[in-house]
Amino acid sequence: MKLIYDTANSLFATAGVASSDIATALARGKLYAYSCTIGSWISQGATPTATAGAGSMFVPAGVTVLLSGTFGVELAILRQGGADGSASLTPVIEQ
Repeated sequence: MKLIYDTANSLFATAGVASSDIATALARGKLYAYSCTIGSWISQGATPTATAGAGSMFVPAGVTVLLSGTFGVELAILRQGGADGSASLTPVIEQ
């Protein structure tokens, strides 16, 4: 299987001091690539709130993780300390 990043349809958001949504329409069964310029916490679900700890997943700066829309239609993000960062969510096409 080959993964192609659909960068023309990427979503961008600021990973800040308060939990915020980067996406509100993840498609069930589709894959997405998430990354951020700083360490961040993410939470996925129907109405998620990202927190630093239990119930959220930590993603180190510059690391890309694949997420499935099957686990919820929204993605919330929260920065890990320091200054705000830039987060991106990119649809992934499987070939």
